[in-house]
Amino acid sequence: MRFVNIILVGIFLVGGLAGGFAFAADSTKGFFAYISGDYKTALREFKPLAKQGNPEAQYYLGRMHHKGYGTPLDLQKAIKWYSLAAKQGDASAQYYLGRMHHDGYGTPRDFQKAFKWYSLATEQGDAAAQYYLGIMHVRGLGTPKSYEKAFKLYSLAAEQGVVHAQSDLGNMHLKGQGTPQNYKKAFKWFSLAAEKEHVGAQFNLGNMHAKGQGTPQNYKKAFKWYSIATEQEHVGAQFNLGNMHYNGLGTPQNYKKAFKWFSLAAKRGAATARYNLGLMHSNGEGTPQNYKKAFKWYSLAAKQGFPNAQNSLGRMHRRGQGTPQDKASAYIWFNLAATNGYEGAQETRDAVAETLRPSQLEYAQELTGLCYESQYQKCP
Repeated sequence: MRFVNIILVGIFLVGGLAGGFAFAADSTKGFFAYISGDYKTALREFKPLAKQGNPEAQYYLGRMHHKGYGTPLDLQKAIKWYSLAAKQGDASAQYYLGRMHHDGYGTPRDFQKAFKWYSLATEQGDAAAQYYLGIMHVRGLGTPKSYEKAFKLYSLAAEQGVVHAQSDLGNMHLKGQGTPQNYKKAFKWFSLAAEKEHVGAQFNLGNMHAKGQGTPQNYKKAFKWYSIATEQEHVGAQFNLGNMHYNGLGTPQNYKKAFKWFSLAAKRGAATARYNLGLMHSNGEGTPQNYKKAFKWYSLAAKQGFPNAQNSLGRMHRRGQGTPQDKASAYIWFNLAATNGYEGAQETRDAVAETLRPSQLEYAQELTGLCYESQYQKCP
């Protein structure tokens, strides 16, 4: 777009004042130097024009200071030149000025100012500004939260090919945020973003194939998209791929491969993957049976508040598997699992309570409260 503007200015001024033509020619020279990576020449050409008030030159000078192209990175100078260009209506400068206020980059974070500059750039059809203005409406930053306004802005940006907007628009259709829930439209936007390697869209596309949302259920296609998303180390895709190998969905059942993918997701903190890894160590699925390792993974998941793991940890304390038998600790974990809604944990907890002395039970109840209140930081 900037290339077209420069050429049009040059054509117009050929039939006008000779001085104007020279001005446009200098700007064009700076532009071509910039896009070819010859930043020293671009800097030399843009600087006098920027000082004369040329908004295009001011924008590029701001960009060069912003990124350290041909000059030391200087955020204050970047803001100065962006501001001058933005006040003259340069949409790109308005967008980047909004981003710097949004992120607190080179200036104190100010969502109101970010909202102002995004809005001005959006009025000129700047796709990136439309997307970020949508984010501000979703999160209520600098403006009241509004999914409806965010949806309109994401739609504008998505139609212009902004991949993150396409993915977020898919999410809004999926969840019915700012628009009626529509799986087919969600599938459409996720598909467009997924083809452009947006990892979140690839993961969501896998989910929609797996669940038959907006498209016929197809585990093989789900498996394909989860596999693609794992190439970018998407933890949810790693877990789901493990689940598909474990259950033989879209691929032959293979516990070793399931164990591999659960391990990757577990190491990155996924509580459900940690629980499943504990289960596989406990049952000897895809790996030799090892109660100590099962206990380790159940413990990690339990301390993330996962009730299934809390119940399993209680069972291992009760039976002395992977850890010395400790009925008081078993009571604590069954109690926590029951508190978090695990079905059947309350009955097991009460059965264990009957085997404890009154002093042991009182102590276990105190520890349960301490464990819960500390968000599982102070647990046995």
